[in-house]
Amino acid sequence: MLYLNITRIATLRGIGNTTQFLIQNGFSRSIANRILKRADSYIKFSHIEKICLLLHCTPNDLLQWRPDAKMPVQPNEPLNALIHPQAQDLLNFLQNADINKLSLAFKEENKQQ
Repeated sequence: MLYLNITRIATLRGIGNTTQFLIQNGFSRSIANRILKRADSYIKFSHIEKICLLLHCTPNDLLQWRPDAKMPVQPNEPLNALIHPQAQDLLNFLQNADINKLSLAFKEENKQQ
């Protein structure tokens, strides 16, 4: 199943209350709740664009895919790229990672840009 996981990227951006963040940035409470609770099977592209601009991300960062347990999935399935680690797992990794390795990786990334 393909769905929006806005809370994941918001957490990585240091936003604790995603609903309040969306409301403060122009979404109505009902729209914010529907988006975050995955109650909609559709979402306006303008909403996705606005969220991406607010969170400085792409739609791929917001989209998450959970394979159907009943249907086998090949390892090379392109949708596998949308299986993201949870935000808390990433935060824990960063908090416990070797600072020297992180610094080197950051420097290398900046050289390439």
